[in-house]
Amino acid sequence: MTSLLRNINIIKGQKALGVSIWLRPDSEYEIHSVLVQTSKSKLHVEKKWSQSELNEFSSSFNHNVPVYLSLDGSGVLHKIVNSTDDNLLIESLLPGANIDDFIIQEVQLTGDKILVSIARREVVEAVTKKINDQGFYILKIFLGPLSITSVNELLESDQEISLPHYNISIIGKDINSIKKNETKQGVFSLSLESEEIEPDFVISFSNSLHHFTSCNRIKLNDDFTDIQSLNYRYKKLSQVVGSSVLILVFISLLINFFLFDYYHNKNLLAKNEVETNKELLSRIEDLKKRVQTTREYIISNPFETNRLFPYFSDRIVKEVPKGITLSRLTLFPLQKKLPTNDSYRFMKDKISISGYAASSEFIDYWIRSLKKYKWVKDIAIRSFSATDSELARFDLKIEISK
Repeated sequence: MTSLLRNINIIKGQKALGVSIWLRPDSEYEIHSVLVQTSKSKLHVEKKWSQSELNEFSSSFNHNVPVYLSLDGSGVLHKIVNSTDDNLLIESLLPGANIDDFIIQEVQLTGDKILVSIARREVVEAVTKKINDQGFYILKIFLGPLSITSVNELLESDQEISLPHYNISIIGKDINSIKKNETKQGVFSLSLESEEIEPDFVISFSNSLHHFTSCNRIKLNDDFTDIQSLNYRYKKLSQVVGSSVLILVFISLLINFFLFDYYHNKNLLAKNEVETNKELLSRIEDLKKRVQTTREYIISNPFETNRLFPYFSDRIVKEVPKGITLSRLTLFPLQKKLPTNDSYRFMKDKISISGYAASSEFIDYWIRSLKKYKWVKDIAIRSFSATDSELARFDLKIEISK
């Protein structure tokens, strides 16, 4: 699980803060920081910052960015030894000292040479605690300028690098030697596409690159940063998982909303159809009752209807002149619906006629033709109105003699 977390880029993040701290004899600090970000597989320096106080990190940088820290100066010792020596470590530098009181770093140089760097644990922990207390995670610590190995691809094969406090000799991409720079001034700088990394920031920049590479040439005898490294990665993992869960919940809610809206609209349409169908069913029931009432009336008056209705209809239609078109002929039209029950009252001995006439003369002529029949008691024009066409609409009511 640990190795997996270390190799997942989305958990590592796309930003890293490289910090180099020079410990002065008067307990003051020279601090140079570089914030590096990757975008589309390219490195970009987002910010460079110099300061003298350790408590200024929280005001200068986001504490979610991991820190890669190098310490050097007062209290940090360096010595080049042969890898064939049996007594390489603390005994060769500080005879009689307790190895548990020191942080020891080893870097393979050219040939059989090894650069051993030593710093008191209490000095290192005092610096890291001040940075941790501001909410930052320190993922890796270097003693001295040896993190420069992370920029091998930007260096020439054989090169002398002059940095503040050190002159470093490079042979074939490997460090050959490292010496004190008594002038404390550097002239070496790095070019990163359109950006220039000044000498004061070269080591800080090299520190940050270890976040994006897998350089393992620098070894410490202590793994106290491993806990911070794991805590940082678990924190990033929780953020990634939490963000993914929130996105899934949001998508789920969005899908549920659209589904609810869809079925809600379907439900409204169904309700409207039900109401429409109820109205149609009510009208059908009403018409059924009217038909039943008409049937009962016709059955109760067989002589006046069954025998005479075809005759009346035939005579009326026969006398219709060419200028008149009939649209409706109703025998015994409906008078009204009784309020006390579902029964209907019809106008007995009445015939209602509607139609269209080219002029009133055709209607006068038709009325005179119908009045010659003895069964026609009276003819009344109920309405006569013009329409958008050349024809006029009319309604007649014929009263039949008993």
